[in-house]
Amino acid sequence: MGFKNYAELSLSKKMAESPQQVISFLRELAVKSRPQAEKEYEQLNQFARETGLKDDIQAYDFAYYAEKLKKQQFNVNDEDYKPYFEKNSVIKGLFRFLKKLFKLDFEEVKVPVWHPTVSVFHLYRKGNLIGRLYLDLEARKGKRDGAWMDEWVRLSPQYGRKNSSPCSFCVANFPLPHRIDLPPQTIRCETLFHEMGHALHHLLSRVEEPFVSRISGVEWDAVEVSLPVFRSLRHEPSVLKEFAYHYKTGKNFQHQKEMKLKS
Repeated sequence: MGFKNYAELSLSKKMAESPQQVISFLRELAVKSRPQAEKEYEQLNQFARETGLKDDIQAYDFAYYAEKLKKQQFNVNDEDYKPYFEKNSVIKGLFRFLKKLFKLDFEEVKVPVWHPTVSVFHLYRKGNLIGRLYLDLEARKGKRDGAWMDEWVRLSPQYGRKNSSPCSFCVANFPLPHRIDLPPQTIRCETLFHEMGHALHHLLSRVEEPFVSRISGVEWDAVEVSLPVFRSLRHEPSVLKEFAYHYKTGKNFQHQKEMKLKS
C-alpha cells in the first residue's frame, strides 16, 4: 500500500506527519511532565502513609487516596454535588444553553428506540428541521462501557434522498444512585458536553459531500481538538445557571458554591 509500516498507514489520516514525530512528542511530554508527576506522587504517598498505609502507594491506590486528599485539602466531596446534576435537569439546561449559543430548538419526539430509557430529539433552527439526536445515557446490563458519539445519517441531498437531515446518537453509562438522598440519576457533565460537542459537529455541518462531511472530513485526532473548549464552558457561571440546580430545593449550584467559599 506504499507505507513502510502500520504506523505510517495509521498516521495517513491523522495530524501527525510521521511516527518519529509522534515518538518525539511523547518523549518531550514525558520529560516536561515527570517533575510535577513525581512531586504529586510524593505528596500522595506521604498522605497515604499518614493515614495508615504501611507500604508505598501503588497505581491502584491513586484514585482512592487522591479523593481523600482532595477532601482534606480543599473540602471538596463529589458526592455533595451530585444532587445538582440530575439527568433531566442537566439535559434541559444544556438545550437552553445551546439555544443561546447556536439558535437551536430541541423538541422531544416519540419514535421507535432500542431501549425505553433512550430519548430522541429533533433539532430546529428558525423553524426548520435540521437533524435528529438520540440520547442513550443510562448504564445497563449488556451495554458496552464508556461513552461515545456516532452518526447514522449524513447530509447528502445530492443523492436524491427525500429526508437528508443528519442523524446522530450520544451514548454514555451514567449509573443509578447508590444513596437514597440522591436524585434518580445524575450526569457527569464533562462527558455529556464532550459527546454533545461531537454530535453538534455532525448535526450542524453544512458540507453536503458525505465522504468529507461531519466528522468524516477531519483527521481522526483533529476531531478532538475543539472539544476541550466546549467542555470547559460547563464551568462558566452563566452556563452553570442554566442546568445545575438541586433536584429537591431548586437552589443553583453556582450560588451554593459561592456561599461555601465565603464560609
